[in-house]
Amino acid sequence: MKIKSIFALIFLLLICTFCGKDSQNKKLKKQHSLTIEVQNAVDSLSLIDEIRLRGTKRFDDLLKVASNQDLVFLTKNKNPNIRCYAFNGLIINKYPELKNVFFEHLKDTSVIQTRYECTGERTTVMNFMLNYFHPKNIGVKNKFSEVEYNKYNKIAESYKKNIKPEKIENYEEEIKKLQNNDLEYFQDYYWADSKDEDFEVKRKLIKKNIEFVKYEEMVLATAYFEVNGCNSHFPNIERRNDTIILKYQMRRKYPCDEKHRIIEKINFVIFDPYVTKIKAVIAE
Repeated sequence: MKIKSIFALIFLLLICTFCGKDSQNKKLKKQHSLTIEVQNAVDSLSLIDEIRLRGTKRFDDLLKVASNQDLVFLTKNKNPNIRCYAFNGLIINKYPELKNVFFEHLKDTSVIQTRYECTGERTTVMNFMLNYFHPKNIGVKNKFSEVEYNKYNKIAESYKKNIKPEKIENYEEEIKKLQNNDLEYFQDYYWADSKDEDFEVKRKLIKKNIEFVKYEEMVLATAYFEVNGCNSHFPNIERRNDTIILKYQMRRKYPCDEKHRIIEKINFVIFDPYVTKIKAVIAE
């Protein structure tokens, strides 16, 4: 009987210990609250529906007011984009417990859209965070070994296989916003700043592009520029500005493998009149 009593007592102590830790963690989560400045920055950043890897002013604004504790808290935000931006903030701040944050997201299969200049991809939050720990990532002290990375990458790749193609956006609405000179929309989507000297040039260029390019032509021209590189045709114009209207819809409409199949079928001679026409419009 004494032995049974001892085992029962040990069992009760273990239950109390784990329950105490669990309630303490929940209490800590409840205790943490964001300041008005941080919450406002989060609300502003939430308006961007993709992860811009070059950064954005709204992200910079968040980093100015958020502490590491805030950012760790935000990695649990219901918005997957905010979770990723918060993780990026911790990277920038060289947060020492970054791996622990990653391990909490091993089952985070929420889908996000990343964007860098003209390129982007759809991936999961877990995969996004894992990329930081790649063994060949220069300058990262706490990166994974090849064996560790491959183990987690297998999980990440299995998640990516389940990502469904994104629904086609309302293309006409996008065009209307640009044609109606929606300044805020233009600044947000095209990384343009009204203080830039060439702001008006960028805006007019995009407007001219959408006025003469039919949707079917845009898809074909996009594939052409993807293969040949637009700088060879537009040496004096920044890459993202001369063809951005021609490019972003194709990426959203076609899954990657289908896009490559379309590119393979292209007869490049077809595009000579399109290139000439675009160059003529830009030269006006």
